[in-house]
Amino acid sequence: MNRYGTPNYLPKNYMESVLKDFFIGKGCKLIAPGELKLPDDVVEDLDIILRDASNIIFIKIVSEYVRTYVRSRKIIEKILSKLIHYYKYADKVYLAIPRGFILKSSFDRDFIRNLGVGIIEVDEQGRVSELYPAIPRFKRWNYQMVQPSFPKLDLLERRLSLLEERVSKLESRLSEICEELKHRSEFSSMIAEAKVSSTPAKVVDIEEELEGLPEYVRDNEWVNVLISRRRVKK
Repeated sequence: MNRYGTPNYLPKNYMESVLKDFFIGKGCKLIAPGELKLPDDVVEDLDIILRDASNIIFIKIVSEYVRTYVRSRKIIEKILSKLIHYYKYADKVYLAIPRGFILKSSFDRDFIRNLGVGIIEVDEQGRVSELYPAIPRFKRWNYQMVQPSFPKLDLLERRLSLLEERVSKLESRLSEICEELKHRSEFSSMIAEAKVSSTPAKVVDIEEELEGLPEYVRDNEWVNVLISRRRVKK
């Protein structure tokens, strides 16, 4: 993982050079695809072919910039489902990825071991480490042709999907509430304006009715009420 919390990326030619040096340093020899009778689609898909004594080793390099671990997991899942078929032609098969391209905790360890495909990492300093060893063809037992499974990330994806649905519903409801509050605010403003505009006129009319009467009559609140009722009847 880099400092941005996203999967790491390394150029493919850099990873290829590092891996060749690493395996040659262990006594392996590079061999040209033409030396083996391989289908064209297999040759095109592989990045490095090696010979270790009498064993043939295939290496597929993943070097793709992705923004999320969910995306990197899907890439690895797809490639692994293809690499398992290459054991028809090789004794060991490896998938090489940049260090931090995927979280190791997301792997189903037992499944990867039974699958037999090795997973190796390359870092920016040119160091190579083995996450999972490649199981030699003659030792690959209890093998089942099934799609790779990453239960922890699958569960996380389902939970994220449910959260997205809930957030969407909350946003919709919040929008409705805001619209309702807006209408209420406008209605309240209209009522307030109506009260303000009507009150002065009413006060002036009553004062005109009381004009000329004694002060003790003008100050009597019941007189004001009677005048108001009479105006309503009119």
